[in-house]
Amino acid sequence: MDQKPDLQSIKALNNTLLKGLSDQQIEQVRDIMQLIKVDKGDMIIKEGDVSDEVYIIQNGEVDVIKKEHDSGEHYHLATLPAGESIGEVSLLDEEPRSASVIAATASTLLKISMQDLNRIASETDSAASRIKVNFAREMGKRLRKTNETTVTSLHIQLEEARARVAMGTVICWLLVGICCYVLALQSISLLGDAAASTTIISVSILFVFGAMTLAAAIRSGYPLSFYGLTTKNWPKISAEAIIFSLPLIVLIAFAKWMLILFHPKMTDSSLLDWSQNLDITRLELLGDILLYAVFTPVQEFIARGGVQSSFQSFLTNRFKNLQAILIANLMFSMTHIHLSTAFAIMVFIPGLFWGWMYHRHKTLVGVCVSHILIGLAAYYMIGFQAMF
Repeated sequence: MDQKPDLQSIKALNNTLLKGLSDQQIEQVRDIMQLIKVDKGDMIIKEGDVSDEVYIIQNGEVDVIKKEHDSGEHYHLATLPAGESIGEVSLLDEEPRSASVIAATASTLLKISMQDLNRIASETDSAASRIKVNFAREMGKRLRKTNETTVTSLHIQLEEARARVAMGTVICWLLVGICCYVLALQSISLLGDAAASTTIISVSILFVFGAMTLAAAIRSGYPLSFYGLTTKNWPKISAEAIIFSLPLIVLIAFAKWMLILFHPKMTDSSLLDWSQNLDITRLELLGDILLYAVFTPVQEFIARGGVQSSFQSFLTNRFKNLQAILIANLMFSMTHIHLSTAFAIMVFIPGLFWGWMYHRHKTLVGVCVSHILIGLAAYYMIGFQAMF
């Protein structure tokens, strides 16, 4: 024989479902109740199951758990104490369970079957009662939708929080690395008179900084594709980078032409005169081009993949992408200031274009192709170093 709770203990629960019922009506409900006991961790209701039972918690506590369908993660929605009811939403809309319920402690529950409840219902329901039932079912549907929206929102907030923590770590390492990078380059410039060439040292520092950025990216837990290290759609992106770079090369040539026309110190310069400004052999020229093609991707990985990607994920306002591009580009320009202030300002302009291109495709391929093309054309064809 099923155990039955006594009338006074039921009334003492002050449960919302039983509110307003007379002693006689509560006695009717008591007759169809089953008293069940569960241990901590027991599954009382499983999300997705079809059932017509509602439970009233007589003592103990239960946890309401909701699964986010896209990620498969489970979220804790609430902990319900004695006196609360669970499972009533499925009674209203006759849909599968919208959430799971697990015993948080050893608990005693009062189980009511909808089939038994319908059996003791009045055969002459009033219109008002029927309207209330229909309204309750509609509210059940809305509650089910609210649960789905809440879990989706929790999932998004959790992902944003994880991203901010990971990107915050990467940004901290990048700031430390950039400070060390600039200080090291400044030290190299002070030793310029004592050293025949500082190129090897400066490139070595750049690669060390690139390795630090890569290590920070790996430790963040995000895939390297998040930092632009992907070759997806590289033929199309490379072709677009070449086409988009041509106007910038023309703009650089136009800027030099304007200086030739109006700057007294450049009146004798030619528009295309790299051979007059560089006293190097063809072999040295080839070596410079290869070196430039190697360290340019490292530069862009630090500026776009490390700095820009991190700030795009770390910031939350509506202009975060623009801010990320500006911040990354300021840092990119700053790392050139040891050459000259004018040079640092000059590289800021194409840097904005490369930042936009990186945001557009989320890969370093097009950015590196454009950077190498514009850099080589500006330095070795146009000879823009004569402008400084």
